Amino acid sequence: MKKLFLWMLLSSVVALTACDDDANNEPSVGATEVRVTCDLTIALPSAAAAEGKIAYEVLYPIGTVVATAEVKPVGEDDGSWLTPAWSTEGTLKTNSQGLPVYAATITYKAAANHGPARSAELVIDYAGITGCTLVIRQPAGEPEIAGGYPGWPELPTRLEKPNDYYYATHVCPDFTTAKGVSVKGLRNYTVCYSAASRSAVYAAYPLHECYKGSVKRTDAWAYDPIIPEALQPYILNNSYQPQTLGYSRGHLLASNDRTAEEGMNRQTFYVTNMMPQTQNGFNSGVWSTLEAKSWENVCADTLFVVTGASYAGSKVTCSDKNGNTITVPTHCYKAMIRSKAGNTNKPLYQLSADELQCVAFWFENRSYTGENMTPAKAMISIEELEQKTGLTFFGNVPAAPKGKYSASDWKL
Repeated sequence: MKKLFLWMLLSSVVALTACDDDANNEPSVGATEVRVTCDLTIALPSAAAAEGKIAYEVLYPIGTVVATAEVKPVGEDDGSWLTPAWSTEGTLKTNSQGLPVYAATITYKAAANHGPARSAELVIDYAGITGCTLVIRQPAGEPEIAGGYPGWPELPTRLEKPNDYYYATHVCPDFTTAKGVSVKGLRNYTVCYSAASRSAVYAAYPLHECYKGSVKRTDAWAYDPIIPEALQPYILNNSYQPQTLGYSRGHLLASNDRTAEEGMNRQTFYVTNMMPQTQNGFNSGVWSTLEAKSWENVCADTLFVVTGASYAGSKVTCSDKNGNTITVPTHCYKAMIRSKAGNTNKPLYQLSADELQCVAFWFENRSYTGENMTPAKAMISIEELEQKTGLTFFGNVPAAPKGKYSASDWKL
């Protein structure tokens, strides 16, 4: 089962007590009180399999007792898609008022949805005290197709590296095109982020004319709202330090690839969509050229892209403004796949190998000034890229011709 680690934003506090409320609806001194710091309704951003964490605090805790959770159905849905949650070991501490507090988290898992939208309740209890009832909602998903694929064409096969790899899928805000077409639920990109490197591993996304418009670069640098903020680099106002190293905040999904609506462009400035990239002679040179050339290969059937960084064997580091160490990638790459005809009006999983074309581009993360480097000189097969990165690309396109590429298929 695919897992998408979803870390919920803290936005409200719900407090319940083990005693009767007084006239002011306040707990008596010394009463055990459970505080769940999340929205009471959690809307999962996609129909993909997901795992979420809910933070809670217990005032006047009973030792180190952890909370428990029970799943209850809502309506006709039996709730079986939401697995019983478990608690992590928490921390006993003293809060700012000098009172004893036990802080921990409860984790839940949601299976991928291949049917209509559904909801279930997660009832949290602590030592017999009902702390909170949350509603988990999951949007409708595509039905499973016999012999088909379970996900989007651009997604690499997910690697599970607990406490290192975190995944987030960002969806564009609803918008109306210049031609008056209403667009809802359009996916923006999926990122794989390494907490150990404090940098992106890859971003996977579609390129299509529906993402192009007249919106200017927003420079809306921000933390990714899905991945824990404490794991992300502080590069909101400045680039990587020391700046004399010459590394810029290199977008994986470029700002210029998302100009149809302001919100979708703002999402490209999440710091999890960045890698330390040599600026002069690379990011501003051949890499920028490849980003622009990618659009010459966009088609009606959509061009699907993975942009990533390889950290294997890297001995170079930089830091953020808070002094956190960031690993500098040794190489940067792009992988692409599309239909050859470009206008089949079919999903890629229905096409044969002869109807598909794919290619990769592999660069050292260094300056190419004076070398007359071009994207065509960096072309390799997807099979070669898989060997270099340890990732599996385009697994959702069974007939993808990974072992070959033809330079003449691509406009470079």
